[in-house]
Amino acid sequence: PPHQQQQQQRHQQQAAAGGGGGGPGSQLAHRTSHHGAVYTRLTQNIAALVSEMEPDREDLEMREQTIAAFEAAIVSAFRECPAVRVQPFGSYVSGLGTKESDIDLVITGVAQPAPGEGFYRPYERSGIAMRLDRAAAALYRLPAASASIARHFVIRNARMPVARFTLRGGLVVDLSIAGPGGPDAAEHLAQQVRKWPALRPLTLTVKAYLKRNHLNDVASGGLSSYGITYMVLAHLQEESKAGADTRDLGYMLWRFFRRFTAEFSCCTHVIATGFGGIVTRTHAMSSGADYFKNDDRIATVDPLTGRDCTEGCYQTELVLHALRTGDRRLSDALREHQDNAMSSLLKVDLLQKLMQPDDQPDAHTGDWPYMYNPYKRRA
Repeated sequence: PPHQQQQQQRHQQQAAAGGGGGGPGSQLAHRTSHHGAVYTRLTQNIAALVSEMEPDREDLEMREQTIAAFEAAIVSAFRECPAVRVQPFGSYVSGLGTKESDIDLVITGVAQPAPGEGFYRPYERSGIAMRLDRAAAALYRLPAASASIARHFVIRNARMPVARFTLRGGLVVDLSIAGPGGPDAAEHLAQQVRKWPALRPLTLTVKAYLKRNHLNDVASGGLSSYGITYMVLAHLQEESKAGADTRDLGYMLWRFFRRFTAEFSCCTHVIATGFGGIVTRTHAMSSGADYFKNDDRIATVDPLTGRDCTEGCYQTELVLHALRTGDRRLSDALREHQDNAMSSLLKVDLLQKLMQPDDQPDAHTGDWPYMYNPYKRRA
């Protein structure tokens, strides 16, 4: 059956990306940095963090069973559409998923936005939401699916309407209706993960840092996983052009924070992996990229569509402020131990200072500390 073939392919992608303890991504943990023992130890810390986030075999199988159940119910609900398919996309397919990642599914062969749009027009969204209602009803009629669903709701007025299902074990499944753009993008990133072994561990580390600062959710103006991945990929491309060892995880992580603290400007630069890394806005526009309306936001050229895939990051100033904070913290930790021999670093976690959760909103008021929110004035 098609879904079993797809399952085998996804397991191979996870292994190739370093998921489950194998592949080039995990092998970088044993490399010695030419920049000193402190960077070698930071590499080991990154590998340990990523290992804690890995989905295990039981988790992967549970996700595959969920996908198969959704596919069976939804295909039966749209029998009048001979080309209907249910395809996973996002981090699960690209090899960038963790045990906490949601499952993103798209129904293809039913409807899709107009060419070049990337999203539905306002008058189209109610019809798409009704089709999602139809898919949900079919899921509740299928015992294999309905038994696992705790609740669901449909985000009806979004540019891309989504049905969000929360399963009884806590797993979240986001279901949309569109063309093959999502799966194509996930496969493109899977290829980049295989090409750049440092991409996965660095992306997961940066994502974990931004998550602790509540800045990884695009719905609240943060930076999406898609955007984080392209930022890390562009960074690796730039480091490669400069002759650096892009497999040195520790040094690459420090350089990532330093790059987006001291060398990147939203007004001037665009993240454009299709153009080789980070380019000027003028260069991106003259090369055919489009949709860059806000020069106060991180702009990322989607290499498959040419659109700005981080235009929703309206909290860009907070994201960049968090990266500046990360640069300061990580630099302080590295400087503190820069003269230490490896034998004295074996119990040191250099990520601990980076990940410390003191930049959190107040539990009672929800306000961010002044040092973290540049828009908030001192009392």
